[in-house]
Amino acid sequence: VPMFLAKPIVKKSLRDGGESEELINLISKVSDIKVMTIENGNKGMMKDFSKYLSSKNFEEWMTVKKDTEIINFHAKQTGDVIKKLMITISSEGETVLVDVSGQFTADDISRIINYSEKHDVKKLVLK
Repeated sequence: VPMFLAKPIVKKSLRDGGESEELINLISKVSDIKVMTIENGNKGMMKDFSKYLSSKNFEEWMTVKKDTEIINFHAKQTGDVIKKLMITISSEGETVLVDVSGQFTADDISRIINYSEKHDVKKLVLK
């Protein structure tokens, strides 16, 4: 779905769900999202993918371990502005790759991570 069609629907859903206006404002900074899922992935594949990202000028930004999941953030940025964010979520043989384009700052990403720690983000996805 093109972002210009999806953004209003996502924002309305978040408002109807009583989510914070801060989260809704962060959504407006997104220009494109691509999601790919991989079943039966392995550590070698993720190592190769990490090398690929490095060759494309992505910097490893952080790794978060939560329960059985490992979440890696790689960013391509110019100065303080992050233009592409590649998020990989690995859990028990399954991997989800999320490619996010937009105009973010490190503070924006930090707010999203803090929000996900305080709230059950899975319920937002399952709505």
